[in-house]
Amino acid sequence: MRGRDANLKKFLTKRGQMSELIAICIMIIIAIPLFKIAWPIVKYLDGEMFNNREREINQKNERGEP
Repeated sequence: MRGRDANLKKFLTKRGQMSELIAICIMIIIAIPLFKIAWPIVKYLDGEMFNNREREINQKNERGEP
């Protein structure tokens, strides 16, 4: 009984490692195109937020607010 349990455990860990590797590969394959799509959007939004913040600071300076 012990030998069978040990063999089963080895099989499951090897199979688990393989399925984990496959899952990581699939995530990478999906993530690369999503990143290519999302990166320009993130850069645009970051620039807009920076411009809005700069505009607020300029308006406060013009009004003389601290």
